[in-house]
Amino acid sequence: MKKILPYLLILALLPALCACSLTRAPAGTPPAQQTEPPTQQTEQPAQQTERPTGQEEAAPMEVTKEYLIEHSSLTEADFEGVDFDDFAAHCGLSLELLEEYAPELLLGLYKAELAAEPTVDYTPLYEAAEGRVGEDELPEVETLLWEYHEGTYNDCMVVDRAKGAVYYGVGYFLDACGESSRVADFGEEDAAFLLETLRESGIASWQNEYEGTSEGTTGHFAWAVCLKLSDGRSFLYRGGGVMDSGTPDTLRPMMKALIERFAA
Repeated sequence: MKKILPYLLILALLPALCACSLTRAPAGTPPAQQTEPPTQQTEQPAQQTERPTGQEEAAPMEVTKEYLIEHSSLTEADFEGVDFDDFAAHCGLSLELLEEYAPELLLGLYKAELAAEPTVDYTPLYEAAEGRVGEDELPEVETLLWEYHEGTYNDCMVVDRAKGAVYYGVGYFLDACGESSRVADFGEEDAAFLLETLRESGIASWQNEYEGTSEGTTGHFAWAVCLKLSDGRSFLYRGGGVMDSGTPDTLRPMMKALIERFAA
């Protein structure tokens, strides 16, 4: 009986041993291949948008007075009386500008503009003129201007009550009245004189246009008188062509009275 027990034990374990032999891979068999590809990386790493510290763009170099003196023929004396900050802002001073224009030229133009005489252009009153002034409107005359041309002779005058100034001279300057042509101040005591002169001229009954003739002429002849009221309206009276252009009889006496009052 003892000799049979080992065989019985082997018979009992035989089915289990067979099952193990069927599931175990033979020796030398390679491992099973991966059939599905690994998931691809679809998201790209975020790009760096900020400039690394220490790599910021350098600010444009400021052009100073010392820089101009060092890099041009300008001296400290050239900047005497010059507000350098205003000069730099006025011309937009920069290294790029200096590549196109010499510092001497820029400073010279700046000084010339400062020295230029401020002027007033009165000719737009001509363009705005319409109709004729009424007798009752003469006290409201704020500006009177006239011009006179006979051959090569020209003179003109502006009486500006608002500015308190009278301009007069030989030549034409109605589009650029400045201090060089200012001959007198206009005060309140002159207002009555101006009103009386306008009334005596009979300007309220003048025509707007007068035509010239060809008799007894030695050259071109033209004149114009313009009035502006305090409400902004303006009125123009003029004649042109050749001497004499049928001017009102009171034109020259009016001009003479104004010259004697303010410019004699």
